[in-house]
Amino acid sequence: MEDAGYPKYRWFILVSLCIVQATAVMALVSPATIIGEISRTIGVDLGMTTQITMVAVQAIIGISAFFGGGVVDHFGPYRVWTGCSFIFIAATLLVPVLGDTLWGMLLIRSMQGVAAGPIMSTIPLVAAQWFPLKERGIVIGLQGATVPLGAIISLNFVPLVFRKTGSWQAALAWMAIFFIVSLTLSLIVSLGPKPPEKESALTRESRGENKGEIIRALRLPATWAAFLCGLWFSWDVRIFNDVITNYLVVDPPVGAGLGPAGAGGMMSGVNAVFILTAVVSGFILEKIFRGRLRALVLLGFILPSVLWFSIKFPSVHSSIITLSACMWTGAFGIALISPLITTFFAKNYPEGIMGKLGGLMIVFNQVGIFIGMAVGSLSISITGRYDIAIYLVGVGAFMGFLSAFLLKEPKVFS
Repeated sequence: MEDAGYPKYRWFILVSLCIVQATAVMALVSPATIIGEISRTIGVDLGMTTQITMVAVQAIIGISAFFGGGVVDHFGPYRVWTGCSFIFIAATLLVPVLGDTLWGMLLIRSMQGVAAGPIMSTIPLVAAQWFPLKERGIVIGLQGATVPLGAIISLNFVPLVFRKTGSWQAALAWMAIFFIVSLTLSLIVSLGPKPPEKESALTRESRGENKGEIIRALRLPATWAAFLCGLWFSWDVRIFNDVITNYLVVDPPVGAGLGPAGAGGMMSGVNAVFILTAVVSGFILEKIFRGRLRALVLLGFILPSVLWFSIKFPSVHSSIITLSACMWTGAFGIALISPLITTFFAKNYPEGIMGKLGGLMIVFNQVGIFIGMAVGSLSISITGRYDIAIYLVGVGAFMGFLSAFLLKEPKVFS
């Protein structure tokens, strides 16, 4: 059997991975619902508060992931989980002490960004260490579903505590409960059984004798194709979330005219599709596409390239059934991309460089987020319409489609 030598303990590792990743996301989105309260306390406008609490942290994640990948390869993912959980706890408990000033809040969010980047870099390595090849896509897909769930929990928990306490500092400080759970699991995994011996031997070999393997990996077109797929995925999702929601609300001829309630329902459906697709992505890859990852990524990009672009036409957005079909089928396609790219690294590269590759993957994702956010907003500011932003969504998905043609399994490491 393929899973011979892989203990059942690996399923506890999966639960721990999901919780640790989810708590990192919870930290990043935690201020989103109380930015107005933070703004009044620290004495700056909403725009500046948003820059400090939500935008700056994204840049720090990219930087920390870039450098943190090497830390993951050197110390292993579970020590990284432990150290970063400590940072999350410290940052959260500093909110009542320093959070009432601009520089204090910037320090707190910087600490959270520093902790999040390395944690996000560990996903492919954990999957490769503990799971056989045919389970890695399934595991990464299940983990991917915890990301939006973590955001949902945080976005509901913080305002609930704020209503109970009347203090936004207390609301953020109470988030430490989740990070203590993450720390506990990290310590258990760090001190518990080690990965299967044949996998840990590969890790030692990669760390010691084959230090040049990261150079070999970066010389492969497939590696850069995977990075670019991540960039175009982030570009598309960012523009879609930031711009298309407003497009759905605004009356024709500028928008689709669904109103706030209609747009909210449509986007709730999109988010549900994202979660469900992440869960089933690994099963689709292995059971339907027989492990042909490139073909599934190509399909994943071409769906939003056509369907999300089509929502600009009155014949589409004037019918709620047609619009829903295009929105949700496109969401199914794009939601496949992130878990599949992570699976590509987990299946095809040596363990000893997966931390670095995972870190670089996060960097490209962050670049896609920033560029997508900038060009989407700029297009609306210049034209006062959503047409160009919708074009950019279609173009981004099509560029991902073209990038995926180079996503061939590398033979150099087999």
